[in-house]
Amino acid sequence: TAMEEAQALKAQAERMRLEAEKMDAQLTLEKVLSLERKLNDKTWREKHPEQEAELREKLQDLNNKIQGKPPIRRKSDTSTTREDKGETRNNKAAQSSISQMTPRRPKTNEKPIAGFDHDDLKLYLPVARSIEERMANAAMEEKLDAFRQTPELQKHFSDKIQELLVQPMQELSRLEAAKREYLQSTSSVEREQLKREIHQLEAAMEKDSPFLFSSSVYREVPKMSDDELQERVSAIKALPEVMQCLYKKRNDVPLDSDLRLAILLEHYEPQLQLLDQIQMLSPLDDESRQEAIKGYTSLPMMVQEQFCRSIGLDPSTDAATVVEKLEGGASELNLGFGKVVVEAAKQADLPEYSDIEFVDRSRYVEEFIPAIPRMEATRPTPEEIELFITQVLDRDTFTLTSKPERVMGGYYLRGESKFENDGDKLVEKLIEKLAKLSLKDDLQFFYIPDPSPLTDEEIEAGIRTIPLLAVTSKNSKQFYNVARPQIKALVSSLGIVSTFVFALGSCGMNGDMMELAQQGLDSGNVDVSWFADAFFTIFVSMLGIQAAHELGHRIIAWRDKFDLGVPNLIPSITLGLTGSITPLKSPPKNWNSMFDLAVAGPVAGFAASLFLLVEGLGITASMDMSSQSQLPALPGLMLHASALGGGLVEYFLGSGVLSSTASETVLPLHPFAIAGYIGLITNSLALLPLGHTDGGRMAMSIFGRRGFFLVKSLSLVAICVAGLFGLDNSEILLLYALYVVLWQRELETPALNEVDDLDTFRGLAAFPIAVLVALTLLPLP
Repeated sequence: TAMEEAQALKAQAERMRLEAEKMDAQLTLEKVLSLERKLNDKTWREKHPEQEAELREKLQDLNNKIQGKPPIRRKSDTSTTREDKGETRNNKAAQSSISQMTPRRPKTNEKPIAGFDHDDLKLYLPVARSIEERMANAAMEEKLDAFRQTPELQKHFSDKIQELLVQPMQELSRLEAAKREYLQSTSSVEREQLKREIHQLEAAMEKDSPFLFSSSVYREVPKMSDDELQERVSAIKALPEVMQCLYKKRNDVPLDSDLRLAILLEHYEPQLQLLDQIQMLSPLDDESRQEAIKGYTSLPMMVQEQFCRSIGLDPSTDAATVVEKLEGGASELNLGFGKVVVEAAKQADLPEYSDIEFVDRSRYVEEFIPAIPRMEATRPTPEEIELFITQVLDRDTFTLTSKPERVMGGYYLRGESKFENDGDKLVEKLIEKLAKLSLKDDLQFFYIPDPSPLTDEEIEAGIRTIPLLAVTSKNSKQFYNVARPQIKALVSSLGIVSTFVFALGSCGMNGDMMELAQQGLDSGNVDVSWFADAFFTIFVSMLGIQAAHELGHRIIAWRDKFDLGVPNLIPSITLGLTGSITPLKSPPKNWNSMFDLAVAGPVAGFAASLFLLVEGLGITASMDMSSQSQLPALPGLMLHASALGGGLVEYFLGSGVLSSTASETVLPLHPFAIAGYIGLITNSLALLPLGHTDGGRMAMSIFGRRGFFLVKSLSLVAICVAGLFGLDNSEILLLYALYVVLWQRELETPALNEVDDLDTFRGLAAFPIAVLVALTLLPLP
């Protein structure tokens, strides 16, 4: 039946309600922001002086509504158009600490005196009177069922359902489908058509949506006077009893209850809905809690008592307890949604979150330059961006060709650089101009290729990149995601401890060495300084290699005038020390600088490691068997892990010393050789193109951010293949890859200029470096 269909559709509508309400709220916010921008635009005010007063009046009305005050009555109000009414109804700015979306039935401000629309009365009265005559002795529930199932009313009920539920749901479904198509499209022509369709659907929903947005838990509802209440009671009592009971049912009151209660519940429905939906957005802050108490106490006593019964409280419960009950009644699902809405409300002025173009731009910047979206909470204001445009950009540096585009964390400024193929010169000039403004400590810009993919038309036109300026706020701690000092100290301490344990374990690996130490202790000769010297030499040498690595980074940072943070020593189960991560604290100037930073550390560390390895192997080779028995050792399996390192061992100590039969034994080596061998591996691991390690920075400098994603994926596949085919028996590569995936997967923060490509010399230099890394990390045949 139509009623069963209504119940099913009502359940479906409830599932879609939150999403539709959120969208409706965001559309409302966009209109508010548009109004404020017009009034803040001096050029617009000069062109339209006759409209300024009218817009300021509208803005004042909106501010009054935000504060829960009625709009100021003006003479012109009597000629308000239908569109103006829709705007007044929907424009509720998100300035309070809580936002709520309240479903409602479309209806005029003045309710019909008899509780039913005029058209409804024309249909319902004959049917109700007929039922009263035919079923005079029947129970009221039977009469109501007969009324609902009357054949001539079924089409009317279906039309109501279509108007109130089905059509808005279909429009919402089409809107979401259009947005998905927009985000998946690669054609600029198709995207433009879809954008127009999206705007049309959003405008239609904003105008005729069955959802009402409210920015407060309190709404000032005009008091119903005793005379008005009595007038409504008389009008409804004049209707057949079936319709009186239908009216009570519609307002969720028992059939035997006072008719006045149903009338008052309908009149104060907007405030009741706001109170009821506190459950979605709890917990409330103090200000909103006081508003909720004010809203509850503004209700007539009869309505308060009924509301208490509906939420399981005694009718005499005080207002504070009622609000507390509402706050505590949220389900986990609604509470989670509420927190999202509350957080969005705290941000305020976020209409762009429903803008499909904003979403499209933001998803790519979040993927390829994740540091910028981190600045969303402290993003630049429109006024700061306007000042940047007027005071920093000009026709001699960068000519703006379109209005600023909001993106998560900041703004995109599209235009043309006057320094063709010289992004460094542009950046230098803009820095000079920004340094003269008070904004120099508030704004940070980057000259980057648009992270969004090129459209089909742009690719056909031969366009490689579309440069733009990305402007965000300046906060190095937040932008570079600097870890707390306590965490950094803890991680580095673990790195030192693991290095200590590895050095101690290398000494313990040689059974002869341990036996000699034990014999000395048993004989009362406690002088085992030779043991401590070996252990201490490994420990200090490994940390010295990391110091050389870090020195390489610092030299480049000093040369190019950017800041680095304190390095973190990363512990390792197998190697004692995975290496170190040196975070940026300010941006390098370009890809060349980023490449040099990435390469300098590992190359310096590799050189120090190679020197120690060769020196240690030379000393080991010159020792007799008795002396070698007092040396620490490395397992043959680990010595097989590096073709370069293992090859040097065989070169100095004799071919076959690392034969396959010896892979399960240990080989005594001088402490320098052990530290050098481990240093070769750790510095080579650092150059693998993964995450925001040195290798990640290097690969990103060569291939760009998009190309790096492919290189990173191929590297991870190669590591997995190496493990499957016995090329990583010591599991050094697998453990390092796991570490990167868990803690270093995010892309590095941007350089000031990422538009200019890496120079040819550095690109060619990457090949021998890659060969060196491969020789080090591939196992000895």
